[in-house]
Amino acid sequence: WRFDTRTNAWEEVRTRGGAPHARSGHRAAVWRRYMLVFGGFHEALRSETRWFNDVHVYDFQTSTWTELKFGRLARVPPARSAANVSVCAAPSEALVVYGGYSKVKAAQNNSNNGG
Repeated sequence: WRFDTRTNAWEEVRTRGGAPHARSGHRAAVWRRYMLVFGGFHEALRSETRWFNDVHVYDFQTSTWTELKFGRLARVPPARSAANVSVCAAPSEALVVYGGYSKVKAAQNNSNNGG
C-alpha cells in the first residue's frame, strides 16, 4: 500500500517479484529509489517461531521486489528482529545492522556479531 500525502488517500500497489514473507519486527531503510527490508520474525499459533536474516529490496520506480541471495559461506548477521538499520554513504554505501533481538545466545555473540 502507498499513502499519497497530496491527496490524503491510500492506494493498493500491485508489485512484481517475490515479496518478503509475512513478518513482524523487521526493519527497513530507504536508499536512493529502494527500500531495503531486513530480518524480523513470524510467529504462528501452530508452528515454531521463524526468524529471518534475509534482505529484500523494493524498487519504488518499478514496484518490484528482489531478495538478495548470499552464498552458503558468506558471513551474514544472525537472524534477528527489532534491530537498528541505517544506510551509510561513507566510506562506501552500505546497510548497517546493529543490535536487536536474536535467537542466538549472548554467550555466542561477540563484538563482531552485534553490528
